Amino acid sequence: MADPASVLAAAPTTLQRLSKRSDVPFAVVVVSIIAILVLPVPTGLLSIFLATNLSLAMLVLLVALNTREPLDFNTFPSLLLVTTLFRLGLNVATTRQILLNGEGGAIIESFGNFVVGGSLVVGLVIFLILIIIQLVVVTKGAGRVSEVAARFVLDAMPGKQMAIDADLNAGLISENDARERRAKIAQEAEFFGSMDGASKFVKGDAIAGLIITGINLVAGIIIGMAVMGMEFSRSVETFSILTIGDGLVSAIPSLLIAIASGMLVTKARSEENIGQELPRQFVIKPKAIIVAGCMILGMGLVPGMPFIPFAIIGCTLLLIWTQIRHIDQEEAEYKARQEQEESKGEPSEDRVEDQLAADRIGVEIGYRLIPLVDKERGGTLLERITKLRKQLARDHGLLIPPIRIKDNIQIGPNAYRVSIYGEEVASGELAPNRLLAIDGGGVSAPIEGMPTKEPAFGLDALWIEEGRRAEAEALGYAVTDPASVFITHLTQVLRAQAHALLNREDVQTMLNTLKAEAPVLVKEVQDNVKLGKVQKVLSILLEEKVPINNLEKILEAISDRPDADPGLIAEAVRSKLGRAIISQFVSPEGRLAAVILHPMTEQRLSSSVGNTQQGGGIGIAPAEASTLMDRLGNAQQQALAAGLEPVLLVTGQLRKPMRQITSRFYPDLAVISYSELPPGTDVDVVETLDLSQPTPSPEQPAPGGES
Repeated sequence: MADPASVLAAAPTTLQRLSKRSDVPFAVVVVSIIAILVLPVPTGLLSIFLATNLSLAMLVLLVALNTREPLDFNTFPSLLLVTTLFRLGLNVATTRQILLNGEGGAIIESFGNFVVGGSLVVGLVIFLILIIIQLVVVTKGAGRVSEVAARFVLDAMPGKQMAIDADLNAGLISENDARERRAKIAQEAEFFGSMDGASKFVKGDAIAGLIITGINLVAGIIIGMAVMGMEFSRSVETFSILTIGDGLVSAIPSLLIAIASGMLVTKARSEENIGQELPRQFVIKPKAIIVAGCMILGMGLVPGMPFIPFAIIGCTLLLIWTQIRHIDQEEAEYKARQEQEESKGEPSEDRVEDQLAADRIGVEIGYRLIPLVDKERGGTLLERITKLRKQLARDHGLLIPPIRIKDNIQIGPNAYRVSIYGEEVASGELAPNRLLAIDGGGVSAPIEGMPTKEPAFGLDALWIEEGRRAEAEALGYAVTDPASVFITHLTQVLRAQAHALLNREDVQTMLNTLKAEAPVLVKEVQDNVKLGKVQKVLSILLEEKVPINNLEKILEAISDRPDADPGLIAEAVRSKLGRAIISQFVSPEGRLAAVILHPMTEQRLSSSVGNTQQGGGIGIAPAEASTLMDRLGNAQQQALAAGLEPVLLVTGQLRKPMRQITSRFYPDLAVISYSELPPGTDVDVVETLDLSQPTPSPEQPAPGGES
């Protein structure tokens, strides 16, 4: 006995061999069908052909029902022509038998006697109803669908071809995939175009069957009386049964083929056949089933209506609803158990593709900080991050991308890390069940707690018990919760790293948004300036913490100097945004605390700017640069101790080179030029730096040593 595995393994090869050798038998079949139109066919062989016709129609219908998309049965138009020709040949052969011998075989007589009960009127009515169904309903609808589908497919071909070319150019598909997709598009156009014409075969077949049946009936009655010597009633009875039986034997397969045609052209592309899709889509809304069941039961209660049929149907629908509901509950419970097991089990292996792209902003937290994120445990961190992103966009024009937070068991349980494109830029620790008491310099007495540093600004602080908030505030501490500590630190990090986060997609989004209000300006910039230069200018501004929410003014400055260096354009932008820049540092009383340079020192530094290439630095000795930074640091420290946030105020020529020096030692110190001051700004000079005077006794070592 042959091994089943070997039989299954050999099956595809056998099918391929049969398909390659089927062209000759198919040609023989077509020629034989044509021969049936001319040559007489014995009654026994004719019965076999009639049974074959009915079986073939049933097989075609079942194949059409099980196709996933129309192209799976793309030989259907040609098959439709062959089956139509086969039925017409059988009509000619059965007509010859009926009119010559007064018989048509067992199948025709069985249809004439059993199906229509031997009644001419009943047979004619059933035959006409079948013809009307086929012509008016099925064939007409299928033909219209084929016509519209062919038109839509042809109209959509250019767009589909362009989509394939775009995917190929982008590297999303290979050349072979593109070739296959183009061939499939051509096959779709050919298929629906062929179906549009092939549907006429079915319509012509039905009309021909109706005419042939009428001719057979009239001619049979005449031949029975004139040639066979039958009485009129006998002739009518004999030939009406044979004619109607012959018509039904041809009409039923024709109707099945017409249904298969309509089913195929109305089938949408899917991964499942209609037998699998229909039950799933029909019961996708269980509420519809229970409502329908109740309404049908209600119809059975209407006076005069038969209760039993409606009760059976209504109860059946309610029973189906209970089963669907039970299955849905089981599936939900199974999914819940599966998710729970997955959460308890080992983490799934990360895909290699997930490691290729780093998050623009990522936050990793220890497992003890998870309650700060979990909404079910009262965590509000996610909501506060969303509000922070909106606030930064509104106040500073920063488009902060979504921030991904995930736990990491490799870091401390109370630790967190902030990364930009996978590189760590900040870290800290939080005590989730405590409060942070920050010593801002006005504390009257110490309080018990765990010493730490405030992560955003490095101030001395203590983690205290939650119940000691009032006591700490009374002693002069600034008390805040762990989530606020993290948000403050994250805000400081985002503002400091905004220039690194901004990419060209963000810039394009900003331009698209502004286009609704200033279309001419946006078009002018897009036509004359590369997107990369616009991004560079915005990045320079963000690096110096200049708000970019007034994008219209920024684009005007860029458009005025489209060929200039991004750094020079940024300086021009600062002049236009002077009020917005200064507003960050003006006190509530409207005064600006500033450190300025002595006129002699300012003149000396200005003259040294030209000694370096492209004006990119100040040409002074390292010792003088160190002295300048020492005195600037002392002045800033004294101002901060007095509750002021000072800026360094210099001439426009010195602003950029001074910023290059100070950014390495005092990144939070704003360097502003006199040209950026709005008219009427009150300036409080907190210190005047003079390099010609001896260095005072330093209270703070130089932060650098060399510039």
